[in-house]
Amino acid sequence: MRILFDVSGTVLGMADMTPRPGIKETIETLRNFGNAVDFWTGGPTSEYSFILSQHGIDGTVYSKNNPLPFVPDICVDDDHLDYLSCKVVVVPRYIGGNSPHMEIKASALLSTSDLRK
Repeated sequence: MRILFDVSGTVLGMADMTPRPGIKETIETLRNFGNAVDFWTGGPTSEYSFILSQHGIDGTVYSKNNPLPFVPDICVDDDHLDYLSCKVVVVPRYIGGNSPHMEIKASALLSTSDLRK
C-alpha cells in the first residue's frame, strides 16, 4: 500500500517542528510490512525534507499544490480532505512538545491484513 502523511501538524508539531511521539516507530512498522510511506505538505518541500531528515525520518516530500505522481491508498492528515480518492485518516493536530501525546499507531491506520501486504 502507498501511505501519505501530512508533515506539519501530523508528523511534526506545528509550533516546534518536533516529531509527534511514536511517529518514527509507526512509519518504520508500516514500512517493515512492505508499505510505501511518503509525505506531503502545503509548505516548502525542501525545507520539510531537511527537517524530517534531521529527525531521522526518511522519505520523499510532495507538494499539496501540485498533482501527485501516484494515487495513495491512505492519506493521514490533521485536516479533512474531501478532494482525494483515497482512504483519509484524520488525526488530531499535533502542536508540539507541550501538547498531549497523541500517537498514531500503525494498527489504527490499517487492518491486520493490510499490514501484511
